[in-house]
Amino acid sequence: MPILGGSRLAEVTLSVALPYIVYLLASWLRCRGRAVVSAGLTAGAIGRVRLAPDNWRYLERVWGNRLLGELLDFVSASTLVPRLLTGVSWEHLWFLLVAIAAALASRAAVLFGCCRR
Repeated sequence: MPILGGSRLAEVTLSVALPYIVYLLASWLRCRGRAVVSAGLTAGAIGRVRLAPDNWRYLERVWGNRLLGELLDFVSASTLVPRLLTGVSWEHLWFLLVAIAAALASRAAVLFGCCRR
């Protein structure tokens, strides 16, 4: 992008910041989900044309890295957890126990070959 001077890091930073900026603006307008999806589709379509081919491949490699996605999931979850914990009661313990049991059961199925082909 000409505004960013062709800097790879600036373009990656903008691609990471775009969903959060759009989410904040859209929540003020009360149309969060549609706005973020629209921004992502638009950025993906325009990015192929506006970015230099090397920078576009770099951006694809960065977003193709699974670690980045997991990191962003962790960061967004960590911002929500304190607010969610204010409403937790002892009744929610059963939900937690069911989730843990399901996770252990699925892990055991994978480890011990119940689901192998």
